[in-house]
Amino acid sequence: MLESIQKGVSRAQGARPYQEDHYALADEAFNKSGFALYCVFDGHGGGDASKHASMNVPKLVVNSDAFKKGDYERSLRDAFQEEDHLLAAEFKGQSRGGSTATVVLIAQQTMFIANVGDSTAALAIKDESGRYKALRLSKEHKVDDAAEAARLKDADAVVKKDRVIGPGHAINMTRALGDFDFKLPENGASADWISPVPFMSKIDLTPQADFAIIASDGLWNHFTEEQLVPMIGELLSKGDTPQQICENFTTKLGKTPGSDNITFMLLHFTWGKDGQNGTKE
Repeated sequence: MLESIQKGVSRAQGARPYQEDHYALADEAFNKSGFALYCVFDGHGGGDASKHASMNVPKLVVNSDAFKKGDYERSLRDAFQEEDHLLAAEFKGQSRGGSTATVVLIAQQTMFIANVGDSTAALAIKDESGRYKALRLSKEHKVDDAAEAARLKDADAVVKKDRVIGPGHAINMTRALGDFDFKLPENGASADWISPVPFMSKIDLTPQADFAIIASDGLWNHFTEEQLVPMIGELLSKGDTPQQICENFTTKLGKTPGSDNITFMLLHFTWGKDGQNGTKE
């Protein structure tokens, strides 16, 4: 069984003038309750939306009736929708900004993932020979995705040079919290262009699951999952802690010319003798 989760988390502002990334986590009671929650939010057009989401999404998830009934996927999906409504009530008409959201909920030995935008979650699977396989758990919502392109076309969205065009500005993703000038009724279309409805996935964790990464695109601009996962695995095998690894990466990458805001969250799993096989849906 999954006995414990050792975490690390670190941020860097990079070359950007402001820090618009925020994160939230709630895993102190995992050993007793079997529940842990990890969230990364990457703001754009300001940090108001990402900060607001980091303060509210965890509470919306765990306080929901769906969560209490064990419907964890619905609790995540509803939290995204409700947070979008809360952002609208507070910031609509005041800000053009929005935020990605990638939320990972661990319930006993099942991991549930919900995301909008391009902050990515990945799982490292280690085989008997010690080799790693990187498994992406989230989805990048971009205009070059066939399903997203079809959705935008049906909603009469204007798309140019891989961006959704709004009144006076553009955005390079197709799903996010906030960004209300791309949503009903401001966009004057038949549906939202920038949708708050998350991509959902889940996976039953097994002892082959060694660690997970949740990070904003400031990290993934420098690495693919296939490149990063073996590097992290080697560092962990040498005795580096998740916190040391996160801090070392963000410090170095944050000094790179042209670097974006970076948030890097690393979860290292400790397993007991008993485990169950699982599959990703």
